[in-house]
Amino acid sequence: MKESRLARSRRHHASLIILFGFLFFAAACAGAKPATPLPQVIPQTQIIPQTQIVPVTQVVPVTQVVPVTQVIPVTPVTEPTLTATPTVSPKAPSVPVMYLFDVFGAQSWQDSHIALPANYEISITYVTGAWNFNFPGGGMYYVGPDGYSEPFSSGLTENCEPIPLLAAPTGSLVARVGSGQPFLVGSRYTFRTQQAGDLFFRINDDCLSDNDDGKITVKIGLVPAAEVPLPTPEQPGTQPTSYTYTVSADQSAWQDTGIPLVKGLRGTISYVYGVWSFNTRGGWRFYVGPAGYPYEYSSVLSGKCGSLPLPGAPFGALVARVGGTGPVFLVGMDVSFQAGQPGDLLFRINDDCMGDDYGRITVEVNVMP
Repeated sequence: MKESRLARSRRHHASLIILFGFLFFAAACAGAKPATPLPQVIPQTQIIPQTQIVPVTQVVPVTQVVPVTQVIPVTPVTEPTLTATPTVSPKAPSVPVMYLFDVFGAQSWQDSHIALPANYEISITYVTGAWNFNFPGGGMYYVGPDGYSEPFSSGLTENCEPIPLLAAPTGSLVARVGSGQPFLVGSRYTFRTQQAGDLFFRINDDCLSDNDDGKITVKIGLVPAAEVPLPTPEQPGTQPTSYTYTVSADQSAWQDTGIPLVKGLRGTISYVYGVWSFNTRGGWRFYVGPAGYPYEYSSVLSGKCGSLPLPGAPFGALVARVGGTGPVFLVGMDVSFQAGQPGDLLFRINDDCMGDDYGRITVEVNVMP
């Protein structure tokens, strides 16, 4: 079937229209300016999420701050020198101090561990107690810190050592400072230290294994030499009247010294020598000085023999009174008194049963006119 002239003409015109449209579009594209590209906006999915932010809990806590105590002090450090370090003496107390120490009869030199500074006034005072040393033949005699007053020579020489202080009584209390020379203490002694060192004590005996039994209690006082009062010059005029009297432990009645006193008269009583005993529980004797037994004690015979002359004072202590009705007062090692009424000065041991007591105490009485 042949195509008609009219159909061919329409198809030709359509092709021309398409060709001209394509050429027009191509020309427009060639002469046009390039379009500005769109900004590359980061999508929300690329933003750093909140979970990646450093949390507050990672801040350094306050407890990690260096405390004030770790700050370097301002005081400069002293540079070491090549000079020799001087020997340091024991630290001296700034005020007077007192110590109590027990010295045992069966032991050699005993360190009190009291470091004595140099240039100090030292006082050693007997408080209480007694000890014994063996006589030839095995007899024992209890003495106080003043020792045995008679000449004595031990019959034991085997396994013994030289007596510490040959010139002092056997059984007396002796002492030394450090490794220095021994000196006699007795019932009281005052001295000034020449050098520093510990204070040592022992009994003055050569054999300590032959029943040296008992102990002595002493009081040690330290006073700086600068604080020791200078002795006052003695005033001329009246001087005290001195008496020596020995008090027996086994006498139940008050013992009259025969020293007459008037009301208001002043005097002093001081221990000189001796020990005595009172019966303890179970019948054992305990020897003491004028200060008495320093611990709490109740006699098994209490209430059966009478009452203590001075309740509240130590058993075995030395007590006194003026006249038969004057108040009883404690003497101990020493005392100053004033007579409250006229009468003789009386003494006795502070015990309720004197039938089982033994020994004597000697005292010195000074009375001012």
